[in-house]
Amino acid sequence: MQTLQVFFYLLIAEAVESCKVTLDIIESSLPDGLPENLDDQNPNCGLPLLLASKIHVENPNSSKGVSLSAFSRWEVTECKRVDRQHEALEGLETAGRLTRMVDSRVLYDLSLENAEQRKLDAAFGYAKRLLYLEGGSHVKGWMLLARILSAQKRFGDGESIIDVALYQNENWDHGELLRTKAKFQLAQGEVKRAIQT
Repeated sequence: MQTLQVFFYLLIAEAVESCKVTLDIIESSLPDGLPENLDDQNPNCGLPLLLASKIHVENPNSSKGVSLSAFSRWEVTECKRVDRQHEALEGLETAGRLTRMVDSRVLYDLSLENAEQRKLDAAFGYAKRLLYLEGGSHVKGWMLLARILSAQKRFGDGESIIDVALYQNENWDHGELLRTKAKFQLAQGEVKRAIQT
């Protein structure tokens, strides 16, 4: 366990040197704040520390939002979870404004976070903007949009999105897209078509 503690300590030290935001996230993720020395470190705080250490210097607001979103899943109380989710969304929205909504990673994270918080209209808008920005060249964006449509119970539209993705991008491995299309067909009660897909 000592080696793991040293590893996490080194990750924290690197993060502190590279970005003040990282230190704030680490501090807020630990119930007792940062340890005074290595012996005081809580061995159960590994995941939050590891996530926080991955913060990128280029866009700390985006990384902060993604990290807080991940931390919110570990919160015990609903009140803390909601607070973390709100902070995560604020961080991602700030990153979006700073990048003028032209950073595909920020748009993806914004769309995903809104979808996870069941803010499906906002998630849909960010996903559409992501597809436009990337020219529909990545399967990840298409899958995100299809899943948002599924959450909105718009199965026919979701299936159409998958069809467009399949048509537009012949170079991808179509397995994930076809499985998703079959799920949309099943959701619409079209079992025979789902089996054929």
